[in-house]
Amino acid sequence: MINLGDNEKVIMEVRKHWFIALTHTFSFLLSAAAPAILFFVLYRFNSFGFSFPEKIGDFRDLFHIGLFFYSIWVLCLWLFFAFRMTNFYLDVWYITDRRILDVEQKNVFNRNEAVLEYEEIQDITIDTRGFFPTLLGFGSIIAQTAGKRREFIIKNATNPEEVRQTIVAQNDKIKKEGAAVRVIADETQR
Repeated sequence: MINLGDNEKVIMEVRKHWFIALTHTFSFLLSAAAPAILFFVLYRFNSFGFSFPEKIGDFRDLFHIGLFFYSIWVLCLWLFFAFRMTNFYLDVWYITDRRILDVEQKNVFNRNEAVLEYEEIQDITIDTRGFFPTLLGFGSIIAQTAGKRREFIIKNATNPEEVRQTIVAQNDKIKKEGAAVRVIADETQR
């Protein structure tokens, strides 16, 4: 799935928080149950002038037609839910000892992979907005770069502060190694 260089190691895999999957699941279940709840309310309270057929045979036809459209509704919701969960699972950042790999799943057959070298990082920002993100500890991580792609963003990431600290520590390590190589190269040229 990802192409790592020689002796390159993955330090951390960053994914979206489980709460996001829970919200997708809850909205799917609520949307699937909404027509049944609406039917029950209309039948039970009959406050909108909704009347059922007088003959049992007419009711069966109405029931089968309603069941047919409800099945189509649930099938469409199921497909939408599968696409959302696929995107949830396949959006990932791989933090390696040399770079950051950003894999963003746009839709089922469209993915965007980008590489961010530590030398290009100018700033790392964490954006946590809302009650649940603050309570559960997730948020967006934004890496500002000097390259063509100005921002690398992973939304609703788990433990964004830990991720930022890992990236900063690895960035410092790369800079120290680069400075040591330059000092050694300068000494050998003398």
